[in-house]
Amino acid sequence: MDFSKEMLFFFSLLGVFNGFIVAVYFLFFVKENIFANKFLGTLLLVLSIRIGKSVLLYFDRDLIIEIVEIGVLACMFIGPLLYLYVSANSGIIEKLKSKQALHLVPIAGIILYFFFNKKGDYSSDRVLISNIMRIIYFQWAFYLIASAIVINSTAVKLFNRDTKYMKTERWNLSIFIGVFLLWLSYVTFRFTSYIAGAVVFSFMFYILILVLYDRKEKRKKQKRLPEYNFNELNKIDKQIEQLIKIEKIFTKKDLKMPEMAKMLELTPHQFSEFLNINLNKNFSTFINEYRVIEAKKLLGLNNHYTMEHIGDLSGFKSASAFYNAFKKHSGITPSAFRDKN
Repeated sequence: MDFSKEMLFFFSLLGVFNGFIVAVYFLFFVKENIFANKFLGTLLLVLSIRIGKSVLLYFDRDLIIEIVEIGVLACMFIGPLLYLYVSANSGIIEKLKSKQALHLVPIAGIILYFFFNKKGDYSSDRVLISNIMRIIYFQWAFYLIASAIVINSTAVKLFNRDTKYMKTERWNLSIFIGVFLLWLSYVTFRFTSYIAGAVVFSFMFYILILVLYDRKEKRKKQKRLPEYNFNELNKIDKQIEQLIKIEKIFTKKDLKMPEMAKMLELTPHQFSEFLNINLNKNFSTFINEYRVIEAKKLLGLNNHYTMEHIGDLSGFKSASAFYNAFKKHSGITPSAFRDKN
């Protein structure tokens, strides 16, 4: 290996190493918007595994088949995780539900197809993996399109210089562009180079690390404020007070964050950022706090109501959700609270 290849190998693996570090950071150390950042951390982790396999395979064409298979397995998750991240970061999904498991069905199908057709012969299995990768690139493209639909309003702002981006919108667009460039580099590697994906990945993470460092420095200097002026903040506060205290919107069991954002004449991105920065809460915590307050009033005034009925009147979908939220926000169970009062 000559010096230029050694430098390329070092540069590419350094990007992979940085990818693992940043993935761990988002998975375990980021405190804001935790739900979305778990998806982001997992996405960065599978990307690092996929790129690491590519680097090793580029410099060692006889790489053991098990490492190649791990890289292929990681690649299957890139598209779904990108879509789930931008959806969670945009406030479209707020918690894992059973329907999210449907994203795993195509992955399971590809895995079963591979193992039923695996020959145990190195050359034959490499050909099989190459064919499977074509399927995965189509899957990846499908989720890129689905993710683009989610962030379409952000993309439109590219052509409007007078419009400012919210923080969540910047992250969505940045991660989307990075993943798209990686997909493009792999799809077109026959016309460029297989190592192009690793190079793109490395540059992406150097930029990401710089952004994270810059954000950390800004936080040291001053607390970040939302992109609203005082009058706008005051207006949002009054609108929320109207919806919460007078209309008691929190008692609506199927209330979703985008629905309430629309009532406040905000986008889901803006409402999510308002809650995160001004109240340091996500939507679920914000609404459940008012539901628990309402439940406490009912527990004190209506001792003949059952716990299930009080939870229902307070806006909780189920008895278990009522008990868990009440215990989380009050430190005691509803029954214990009733006994004390």
